[in-house]
Amino acid sequence: MENWTLQLSLIPSLAVILTSTSRMTLGLSDELTNMVKTVGHDPQLVQEKLEQIKRLSLAGVFMYLSMAVLVVAVLFNGAGWIDPRWEDGAMLIAVAIFFMAIVIKVRFSYFAYFIRQRQFAGR
Repeated sequence: MENWTLQLSLIPSLAVILTSTSRMTLGLSDELTNMVKTVGHDPQLVQEKLEQIKRLSLAGVFMYLSMAVLVVAVLFNGAGWIDPRWEDGAMLIAVAIFFMAIVIKVRFSYFAYFIRQRQFAGR
């Protein structure tokens, strides 16, 4: 049971980051909906924002997958179904998957800056 501490302590932190990603996706989706409703919207800008939603959604998928790997590894280890060394490997896999999600969010942030510049330059 003492092996559960580190792995389970990561879950709330991952959940907070996942929640922020979900909120960003919903906010961007609302913004895109409002943009499309206006007359004279820029189709290029709409396409770029759709790509941004895709990036955030993909990051969310990787975060969910990372949490699933982590939880399953902890449960299997706690039940005694796997060797503790396998749990360490699963934790490394979960961290690697989460890192990929962070890389995708960094790309999102990078592109968001330039998209915002173009969006407000036209006003």
